[in-house]
Amino acid sequence: MTAPHSVTIDPSTPIRVGVVGLGRAGRYHLERLTLRDDFRVVAVCDTDPSALRDCREFDATAHADWQSFLSDADVEAVLIATPPAEHARQAIDVLRSGRHALVETPLCLRIADANDMLAAAVRSGQCLSVLHTHRWDDDFRTARAMIDEGQLGRVLSAKWNVWQFARPARAIESNQRSAWDWQSDPAAGGGVLWTFGSQYFDQLLQLVGAEPASVFARWLEESDRPNRDDSFLAVVTFANGVVGEIEVHHGSFAPLRTGWVVNGTDGGYSNFTHFSATPEGELVDISDPPLPTAPDEFYTAIVRHLRRGDRNPVTGEQARRVVALIEATRQSAETGCLQEVAR
Repeated sequence: MTAPHSVTIDPSTPIRVGVVGLGRAGRYHLERLTLRDDFRVVAVCDTDPSALRDCREFDATAHADWQSFLSDADVEAVLIATPPAEHARQAIDVLRSGRHALVETPLCLRIADANDMLAAAVRSGQCLSVLHTHRWDDDFRTARAMIDEGQLGRVLSAKWNVWQFARPARAIESNQRSAWDWQSDPAAGGGVLWTFGSQYFDQLLQLVGAEPASVFARWLEESDRPNRDDSFLAVVTFANGVVGEIEVHHGSFAPLRTGWVVNGTDGGYSNFTHFSATPEGELVDISDPPLPTAPDEFYTAIVRHLRRGDRNPVTGEQARRVVALIEATRQSAETGCLQEVAR
């Protein structure tokens, strides 16, 4: 259950945010947040001295120690942009300290950790929200609008494919690993199942609007490769009978990117186009202007949640469902068996 959140601060007061993890994601959020009037970056934290030096331009208190950062009285909310393997521990610490936790994707790497994070949010009464900013992608928003408006009827199936030749660099021995190498290491939250799966499984769950029941998955790379988490195919069956399919192939010489393709009882969607049939059975396709991509809308929605009491844009419970689906997908791909998705 989501923790209750009461608004006691002047709605016009900027949210005083601290950012932990100053790699690519953390740096991106710093740059975006400092352009806004409704946020004020008051602190940053990283164990890498060079990362702290590179962020001196942001005029925020720099912390090299986690406990020192947590003790910073100016911090009201913490944006966690560290490697995903650190998310659970850090978010729980943040919530226990009486701050709001805004967590980069994925929420965490295990269902058990997700449960602990949700429990910590309930006990603290603070906000736990996850930066599934791809909910504001133009293709997804357009597909969802058609579904919500009833243009497709009842959704029957949805799929999203991307093939590209973009094999990531292999993770090296842990004692030689640089700060960037975690992104190729599935145990740390890297690899395409976490990076692509976190975003597109979330979109699939939003499009279908039902609980996932089971998943059947396959790795698409050679079995003798040291890390097969470059490519996967997952077929998800939902409790309402809808079937969803997501395929990512980073070792493909032939390029393919479908965006969302949705089939319903009364119509279909693909590439910003609405497909339907006339009473005579003739296929009609009408192009719709795409709803714009607007990833910064997550920040706006968080401000409305924390300052006005509007709904949390991405709850911990929603992000937990993504973790459960990825966990089941990995188990299915490893065993070759249909896997139930944890509730």
